Amino acid sequence: MYFIDINWLKIFQRAALGDEIEVKSKLKQKNGANLSLLGDIELVKSLYRQLKSNYEKNKNYGESEDFYYGEMEMGRLKLSKWRRVAFSWEGLYWLMSGYGQRWQRTFLWIIGCLLTFPLWFLGSGLNWEYSYKDSLIEKYLNAFQFNFWALTFQKEFNQYYKPEVFTKNLVVLETLLISILITLFIFALKRKFKR
Repeated sequence: MYFIDINWLKIFQRAALGDEIEVKSKLKQKNGANLSLLGDIELVKSLYRQLKSNYEKNKNYGESEDFYYGEMEMGRLKLSKWRRVAFSWEGLYWLMSGYGQRWQRTFLWIIGCLLTFPLWFLGSGLNWEYSYKDSLIEKYLNAFQFNFWALTFQKEFNQYYKPEVFTKNLVVLETLLISILITLFIFALKRKFKR
């Protein structure tokens, strides 16, 4: 089946079906997931899956990715209101990388983590060997340096910094989070250049 010169509806710059917009408006009216809408959501998800497959066969990867996003979005809409945003794998995947389609979103998450974790380190009891009257900016820069050394597995930070147990746990959490975000970022960039 070939689609030629189709003017798809747009939702935030991506091609979309009117059925998706209709299902989303019904969800807003009912204030969350409703069992009567699950059939409609599954039908729209199936339509997106078929469109994605068709466009991939014809090597039209740009619109294929739009339909993949729509398919994933329909899967996320089946969840309860709170799980849609962040309390599920689908919600986190959407939030962090736009289902692997939005490399900019993932990049902003990486930058955000790199800039905010030093603040958390300061609040968690990070001390350094040469403590003198530091300004807040100098303390933040020291914590940022500790952050860099910890993320790159440098051994020197043990000579200069005395992290508390909670700070060490934050380092492990950040290392895992940054690793996941970098992987999502690489996959999103790969998808973008696949077009």
